[in-house]
Amino acid sequence: MKTLICFGDSITAGWDGVSEQPTLTNRLKNGLPGWTVHNAGVPGNNTNDALCRIREDVLNLAFDRVTVLFGANDASIHKGIPVDEFERNIASIAAAVSPKKTLLITPAPVNEFKQTNKTDE
Repeated sequence: MKTLICFGDSITAGWDGVSEQPTLTNRLKNGLPGWTVHNAGVPGNNTNDALCRIREDVLNLAFDRVTVLFGANDASIHKGIPVDEFERNIASIAAAVSPKKTLLITPAPVNEFKQTNKTDE
């Protein structure tokens, strides 16, 4: 059986502000027969946090592919990091996992009318 690790933030974890509802992981489990899907999403994490936990949550495990979904917290005001640092971090994550085994997923676009704290003011 092949193994997919979903490495990311609250979007991967399925955190809705109250509890975890791992929709992404559940859909992948249903859509990938013959695969074991492991959720390694941690709410509130940015790519700096990811680099601190990648060894324990990904690299020390046996896997065939890893999805990488970070960016929402990296872009936020309260946890944000500069874009060039985000780019370096994502490249470091992909290099550590192996570019051939990394599946990059981008976060959904932000609706500026609903997420006013993420505007360019």
